[in-house]
Amino acid sequence: MSVVLQVFYNVELARFTLATGETPVLAFGRIPPGYILWIPLALFALALSFLVGGWAVNAGASLFVLFTGDRTCPRNWRQYASSALSCWCFHSCLSFSAERSRGPSR
Repeated sequence: MSVVLQVFYNVELARFTLATGETPVLAFGRIPPGYILWIPLALFALALSFLVGGWAVNAGASLFVLFTGDRTCPRNWRQYASSALSCWCFHSCLSFSAERSRGPSR
């Protein structure tokens, strides 16, 4: 059910952004009581959405050990290497795009 709701939510936010040219966080600021409440609250909710997933994974790992008694780490060196490589690629792409967006230096 959340997949269907997420699709409609993203479509409507994209439509709003294209129609008005502003982000939804700024649009929330026009609702009373204004920017003082809604912008920090929207940014906090965005940050919290990334934290909750990590908390859920760690809680699941802890419950797995609690119920099964198996304390071995299921990850191997290939998973660590692929994670490191993907982080490096992501960082490289961001660094390259930041240099390219500044334009030529004079």
